[in-house]
Amino acid sequence: MPSGTTDECFERIKTLADLVVRIRVQKTSLARPENDSLAEYRGSGRLRLGTGVISYLSQSKSGEICPCLACDGNVARKHWKFTVHTARHVVYDTQEAKASKVDLFYDDQSSRRDGRMQTVRAVEMQYAASDTDKCIVLCVTHDETLAQNIKCVDQSWQSFCHHHPILNQNVRENAFRILRELSEGGPVFVVVISHPHGQPKKVTVGKIVSGAEDSSFNYTTATCPGSSGAPLFLVDSELFTPGFFPWFGYVHSGTFPEPSHKTRKHINFSNCFVYN
Repeated sequence: MPSGTTDECFERIKTLADLVVRIRVQKTSLARPENDSLAEYRGSGRLRLGTGVISYLSQSKSGEICPCLACDGNVARKHWKFTVHTARHVVYDTQEAKASKVDLFYDDQSSRRDGRMQTVRAVEMQYAASDTDKCIVLCVTHDETLAQNIKCVDQSWQSFCHHHPILNQNVRENAFRILRELSEGGPVFVVVISHPHGQPKKVTVGKIVSGAEDSSFNYTTATCPGSSGAPLFLVDSELFTPGFFPWFGYVHSGTFPEPSHKTRKHINFSNCFVYN
């Protein structure tokens, strides 16, 4: 982490980590194209694992039909909706979303035993773009306690961001500019919070090494299978106030071998994308 990292920084990481979820996809869509990396598994029930981050929560209105699989669109029942950002190669379309389970608060091995980990079902794809490897899936819960827990964490994060001068600007217009300024001005630390191999969430830290283009950027932060779709946060103690981690919608997309490295060192990449 940058020199001068404060306790507030670590508290901010803990807050953000509460919004990170594990995604278990239990079907591979028949709609994936021939050149897709998972084309050979189309139509199968082979379990795949990924990571995502909760971005929005809303409560149903009186008399609103619940879209969850159990209610089947026929029951007016109190419910809460929230969206999860992840990589499209993790969840390709609504067919895969409906076959996905989202695990919240899977923080350590005891999370499942003591009931802290909560699981909800995704119901549909709300946004998908293959060129940026990004998608947004909709999830539904009837658990008011769970909804309140999500709301508390999300409000804490949103309250912090909405009062920061950088995010008071238009995010879409400034995200790429800020990223370029950071990468040109010195080391930029990239924090990844993910569920490697489907295990409890881990926090890893690395640096941006190249890119900062409109298409993608590369970084050394350690990741594993299961980290795909994890949110990326940029940290630079000189530009940002202590504890501020901007998230411009970047998610971890994958890795590629560094050609010049004899020990098969891998570099990670994310496609630059901003959703607001």
